[in-house]
Amino acid sequence: MKQANYTKNLSLAWCQVILDAVADTGASHVFMSPGYRDAPFAAVLQEHPRLTTVSCMDERASGYMALGAAKAHQRPAVLICTSGTAVANYLPAVIEAHKESIPLIVLSCDRPIELIHSGANQTIDQSQVLGAFLKDYLGLPSPEDQISAPTLRAMLTRSLEQGLIFPRGVVHINVPLRAPLEPQEYKTDRSQAFINSMASLRPTIIEGQSTREPKGKVGRLEDLIHRAERGLIILGRLDESADRVAIEELVRGLSWPCLADIGSSFKGHLDNLVDAELPQTQEWLETYQPDAVLHLGRHLVSKYWDIYLQKRPNLPYVVVSPEAGSQNPAFTAYTHIRSEDYQFLDGLALPEQKSATEGMRAWMENASELVARYPHLTLPGLAQLIMKHSHSQNLFLGNSSSIRAFDTWYFDSPQHVKRVDANRGASGIEGLVSTATGLALASGEAWDVVLGDVSMIHDLNSLFQLSISPAPLRVFLVNNNGGQIFRKLPLGQFPSVLNPLVTTPHEFNFQGVAQSAGLAYKVVETKDALLALLQKAPRAPELIEVPVKIEDDLELFDAIKTLPRRKVL
Repeated sequence: MKQANYTKNLSLAWCQVILDAVADTGASHVFMSPGYRDAPFAAVLQEHPRLTTVSCMDERASGYMALGAAKAHQRPAVLICTSGTAVANYLPAVIEAHKESIPLIVLSCDRPIELIHSGANQTIDQSQVLGAFLKDYLGLPSPEDQISAPTLRAMLTRSLEQGLIFPRGVVHINVPLRAPLEPQEYKTDRSQAFINSMASLRPTIIEGQSTREPKGKVGRLEDLIHRAERGLIILGRLDESADRVAIEELVRGLSWPCLADIGSSFKGHLDNLVDAELPQTQEWLETYQPDAVLHLGRHLVSKYWDIYLQKRPNLPYVVVSPEAGSQNPAFTAYTHIRSEDYQFLDGLALPEQKSATEGMRAWMENASELVARYPHLTLPGLAQLIMKHSHSQNLFLGNSSSIRAFDTWYFDSPQHVKRVDANRGASGIEGLVSTATGLALASGEAWDVVLGDVSMIHDLNSLFQLSISPAPLRVFLVNNNGGQIFRKLPLGQFPSVLNPLVTTPHEFNFQGVAQSAGLAYKVVETKDALLALLQKAPRAPELIEVPVKIEDDLELFDAIKTLPRRKVL
């Protein structure tokens, strides 16, 4: 019988105990980047029955792939890297995980502690690299035969539990390893004693505590509902685990007007929706003057709700979300029910209400028809066609113009799309392809991805991982030659400031990059060509470049703004 790698030396034995503890959290995917100091983990992972290992050349891309996998499974994903600057490349993904309460486990391999500050090669103090964005940090000693396997396991369990306690987050475990790093025999009597003590360890379940808010705050929610004469519901981004049935029953039962973020996955599915981003909606809010607001989920993509709130600092406002900190950039008075469980909404007694959105709904239908009739391919037109005709049930949206196109200009019922995801914790434009690849890898499902050209340039390393993804991932690259969203903002009146430092125009050859990565590539320049492509289900990863002109977007936006106003109350 072949000897297990972990029994060959103390470093491998420690790595086995660490990985067993990690697997007990429910983690199933490990994203490992190359190096020599992490070779013991590589040797043990080859034989680990509960963990699937994904090889990732680039640590920054690896961090975002793990983020996507953790989103898909709603349980931790694991990152392993070598010593030195490698762990610093995880920082952007760790920040996003921190902001969105997504569980990640970072295992950074290190040189022994006596080499820190000695001038030794590829050696830095790794203890504070991710510090501000962690739920817990555990700095292990180098493998010591004086520490038994049960003791090491207890240290790991305490730290890993912290990452799973509501609100969940990132745990960083630093693992200094001594030579030999290869799976070769190197044992003493005491190291053999450690290996022998591993026999007493058994698989267990490491989990954190969920949080349910006290009944007093739920009572305030009922009081808010029954006192309201002109209520308003906000549906922000919802985690995949959210009880959508309970939320939908509440929204339909109340019949209050509803502002739904594209990340709620309710956009287009409810009759009482209005759109926060449109000028007409902002006028409608001034007329409607809600006297109570119930906000379910995280913060909205649109900034206009925050602007309205600043005018109504004493508006009765209840937020139900898993957000760890404040969810109120307007700094108004509000009640925050921190919960990742929306089931308690089932028991609320609802008064009879009448919808106040008929006029707005009719106006949005007119706007939708205008987008459909516009002859050129624009971002609003792209959003409309993908939501109506894509065969994929899953949609991942890039930040900046991409997510705003779907959040603002899509009003109809989607044909197939059921889940919409995005990295909105810190709203960065890097790592988007990587995150979507991790989502597809962990879920085993097809995904459509829409992002801009600047975002793609920030994530070129991920195209290699995308090309070998087993799940059909279709990336729509909207190329408007730089950060043209800024032309829609007040800064657009100052072209000398805008170009080139803000818009960063380019002549990048995306086809050449796709070919280098071995990735299928297409270019789509008309609405008819896009529709024909969408009517075919994707079978393998592909990059689809969609050139659009900012002038067409601006012309369409101006036409929508001048649609006849309707009486909305």
